[in-house]
Amino acid sequence: MEKIYKSSALTAIIKYFIAPVITIIFIYALYLISRGGDLGDFYLAELPIMTWMVVMIIFSAFFFKDVKVATQNIIVGHGANKKILDYKNIAWVIQSYIGRPVIYLKYLNPETGNFRIISFIPQIYTRNQFSKIMFHPYREVEVVDFIRTQIRITSGKYNVNAEPSHWNFIWIILLSLLPFVLVSAFLI
Repeated sequence: MEKIYKSSALTAIIKYFIAPVITIIFIYALYLISRGGDLGDFYLAELPIMTWMVVMIIFSAFFFKDVKVATQNIIVGHGANKKILDYKNIAWVIQSYIGRPVIYLKYLNPETGNFRIISFIPQIYTRNQFSKIMFHPYREVEVVDFIRTQIRITSGKYNVNAEPSHWNFIWIILLSLLPFVLVSAFLI
């Protein structure tokens, strides 16, 4: 029996619901500011943080994909936009440790010859996986180990040391937030 992992519905919810809603709220706040009217529940000092949030969510939504991880390959997307990734073309796979795990996958696009990065939130199937996330948040979920194993089987090599640090994404987020927090502090 073939083992298949899928991306969570949360991936699509973030991409198609949360990102647009936050963007609409942000545009509404900009509209209120441009009209010089009462901001209601919005404060001018919150605008830089909201700007950062909108940029991060739109940027993240661009990389979030619907993914099926199977024994032979990884299927990204569906319908006419479906791409099939061979395990031999995957450079690395890592899991972020922020809240619910996000898996980042860097692969070689054979059509262009360039590397691309996609991300997805894995669907949690078993109670064991859920307890790993809740009680051992720094352990990797099964799909990460499965992908690494499939890469080793397919290409015979995979260097875990070539993976970027799991903490790089957290540092990128914190460092990108810093200028927006400073601007917010000056607007108070």
